[in-house]
Order: sequence, then C-alpha cells, then structure tokens
Amino acid sequence: MEVKNELFKNVLKILAQNPSKLYSLEELTMAVIPNNLLYQDISFEREFQAQVLNALISLENDGLITLNSNTDESSIKSKGLFTS
Repeated sequence: MEVKNELFKNVLKILAQNPSKLYSLEELTMAVIPNNLLYQDISFEREFQAQVLNALISLENDGLITLNSNTDESSIKSKGLFTS
C-alpha cells in the first residue's frame, strides 16, 4: 500500500509542477519510473505503465486530476494542487 501511495504522490507532484500542461501517460511513466526498471526488459516498463494508469484512474475518481481516456493525457485540478 505504501508503494501505491508513493506513486500517487509522485504523479501529483509531476502534474503540479505545471498545472496548465497536459501530460501523456508515457511522459508520466518515464518521470516516475524507478531507475532500476529503466533499462530492463520492455515488459517491466509496460507493467509499470499499467500501474501509473491505475493510479491516474484512482486520482481522477478522487477528483484530483482530469484524465482524458481518449488521449491518455492528464492534468491536475485545483483540488489536487492542495494535496500534492
């Protein structure tokens, strides 16, 4: 559970750096992926990307971000700025 919370915090932190920017799933994944997974098999990156997407869905359900399901782009909402 702690790893999940850390991922949520890291995603919010990245989104809060530039609240007017839309971040793609790929951008967010590369920004929060642990260094030890960066140069592993592509399957590790895809698995982590799925975790990031799940985090984004949860954050959207909590009203902290906006996630465009057509483009996989996210941006932070005002409510998310206060929790990041």
